[in-house]
Amino acid sequence: MTLKLNKYNVFISIGSNIGDRFKNFQDAICKIENLENTKVIQKSNLYETEPLENKNQDSFLNCAIKIETKMEPNELLLNLQKIERLLGRVKSNIRYAPRTLDLDIIFFDNLIIKNKKLEIPHPKAHKRAFVLRPICDMEKNFVHPLLNKKVCEILIQIKGQKIEKWHQDL
Repeated sequence: MTLKLNKYNVFISIGSNIGDRFKNFQDAICKIENLENTKVIQKSNLYETEPLENKNQDSFLNCAIKIETKMEPNELLLNLQKIERLLGRVKSNIRYAPRTLDLDIIFFDNLIIKNKKLEIPHPKAHKRAFVLRPICDMEKNFVHPLLNKKVCEILIQIKGQKIEKWHQDL
């Protein structure tokens, strides 16, 4: 796929529930900042959240960052997966298993992409407070390209997910 723009604005969700979660975030953001033609332009607040799917694990620390990059979506995905592995993420056969680091592309400008390796917007973003709350911290009027609603309007509709602002900032 060849895209026409030179620079893209991308929202990335970050989660961790193993080890020093705060350090995992710092290390991940540092590695993302060091990617070629990529710049972190905003960071959300940090949030502590209960696991949604597999409840038999420790709580998560979550945030989001907004980056500007010249990478195309699949190239960025490969780089984020490499960072996850470098920082200790081990693939598990258990769905929604605990993890040192989870880096998900949520929005890539207003693009809509669906292929074998990547789906943007993230297919579950609109159901997850731990994804939308941090994005609202940065850009509350961002419009979900499939739902055509502001992310903060979608967030208000999500019920029953505990999300608390964490005591430390990035």
